[in-house]
Amino acid sequence: MRKVKPLTFEEKVEREVKIFSEQSRSRATMAEKAYNAQDAETREALDSMVERIVSCSRGLIAVRVNETKVAASIPVSTIRDNALYLATEILKDLAILDIRVANYRFPQGICVECKKEISAPRKKARV
Repeated sequence: MRKVKPLTFEEKVEREVKIFSEQSRSRATMAEKAYNAQDAETREALDSMVERIVSCSRGLIAVRVNETKVAASIPVSTIRDNALYLATEILKDLAILDIRVANYRFPQGICVECKKEISAPRKKARV
């Protein structure tokens, strides 16, 4: 058997950044479903929120490698993915509290809590 060379500290940091970016992309995919279900006015509000979040971001995350906490930079695309997720989550939470921003509506067929796809409730047959 060949020996596998252990990862360097930098490679471990890169691996953690890659994992974070993949998770961000996954969250953004969910957020895009909610974004695409909105009208133009609501998309404009979401775009404005995303731009504000991105502009305030430092582009750094804290990762723990070998019990050491390190700041690592992340790509702008990952920042945008997280910002879109945050913006849709904020509007969703406000909608749950009956606070409407623009015309935000949570997309039909997706559970508000766990974000899994659900089928429409069956209508009861009238007797």
